[in-house]
Amino acid sequence: MSLSFRIGDLLPAERTAPGPLFATEWGDQEWRAWRERRAADPADTGFPAIPSSRLPLADGEFERAVRDAAVNGWALDDQLIEPGLVAVSVPVRDPRTGRIACAANVVSHTSRHTAADLRDSLLPRLKAAVAAMEDDLRTPVPSPAPSPSDLATWTGASKQELGREFVESLARGLTVLTAFGEDHAALTLTQVSQATGLARATARRALITYEHLGLVRARDRFFEL
Repeated sequence: MSLSFRIGDLLPAERTAPGPLFATEWGDQEWRAWRERRAADPADTGFPAIPSSRLPLADGEFERAVRDAAVNGWALDDQLIEPGLVAVSVPVRDPRTGRIACAANVVSHTSRHTAADLRDSLLPRLKAAVAAMEDDLRTPVPSPAPSPSDLATWTGASKQELGREFVESLARGLTVLTAFGEDHAALTLTQVSQATGLARATARRALITYEHLGLVRARDRFFEL
């Protein structure tokens, strides 16, 4: 594969499996913006994460894919981005609104699966996984916890972008300190992990280090600055 996606890369909706799923909820404004973008950039040069489009999109092709996705509840990508890349996608819906919260997408190579084979072999398991996700979204959180942070995710992305000049372990350790604040001065290990997005083991090592340095104090199950 020649593709290498990073967090934040944008893809044209018509060249992905999740695209038709999201487009089932588009209104007139979104469709108008999509058509204007297609007319202005038919080769998708505005999406540097993917190679330019090899063939122009057939008239009505994406619209048909959106109608099929609305009926089927899933969508296929049969080598739309790159030869050899196939994918099947299922929407995960917010049970409070019924709208799509995200899409679960399984990707393979034609050396392992055709698009039809990927659909037939993996779609039932993907639907089961999505049903479990929606059950989790439906289940109330048993106790309040600090708001999740994406800082841990972005430290990984920064490491990928900057390479050896970025000290990821230092960034992750400092991220632990950001979990504490005026409204949550004392936190459990689980709450620190949830607030930072770090694995419990990573958060625990940082807290133990800070306790040794005198920056964090442990009281029963709680830590505080």
